[in-house]
Amino acid sequence: TAYYTGGLAQLAYRFGRASFIEAKYAQSTNVYSRFDGTSIDGNTPINTVNTLAFKKVEARLGIGLFDRFTSFAGYGQRTWNRFLSSGAGYREIYIWNFMPVGFILSFYERGPYKWAFEASRRPMTAGKIQVITSETKDGGADSEMTLGNRTGYRVGIPIRYGGAGRFFLSATPWYERSEIGESNVVANTPLAPTPGTGIYEPASVTNELGIDLLAGISF
Repeated sequence: TAYYTGGLAQLAYRFGRASFIEAKYAQSTNVYSRFDGTSIDGNTPINTVNTLAFKKVEARLGIGLFDRFTSFAGYGQRTWNRFLSSGAGYREIYIWNFMPVGFILSFYERGPYKWAFEASRRPMTAGKIQVITSETKDGGADSEMTLGNRTGYRVGIPIRYGGAGRFFLSATPWYERSEIGESNVVANTPLAPTPGTGIYEPASVTNELGIDLLAGISF
């Protein structure tokens, strides 16, 4: 479990009533995540705090099918960099691409206020994990594994206040579920020292709740 803040930047070109092209960049650093569990064999309790960093870039094209309904598709990449601090510790870097496909339904417009509902399916591709032990362990070896592809989902409620002039504010409460599949097995001497053994990344699920806050100018 972790609570964190980050930065968000977005550039969008809107045409027609409900069509757009946009690019988005989000980053969070110095995230502290508490882990309370055991070793893989279940014999050693582990209670530690790991440091994390997230980065996400995404581009989307939206086509307005009706005045208040837009379908969209896009492409993006997510990076998850974490340092596991138990013992001497080591670093893991997850990178995968995703392809959001979804829709935006505007359900309330009055004066300067606009409310919408957004949902997307986000299948992943080209997932990999780098396990880096050379930073912290003598004779450490770095390994790379291929992650199994899984599909994530995201829903949100974009709320926009236009006000006077070109300045606007927006807030988007959201929920996102992302998954990674089990990886292949590779050798890594510090983490799997017994001959004939190796390491792998198990399948996992991440659930996130958040809110995006933006202040912008329309041209």
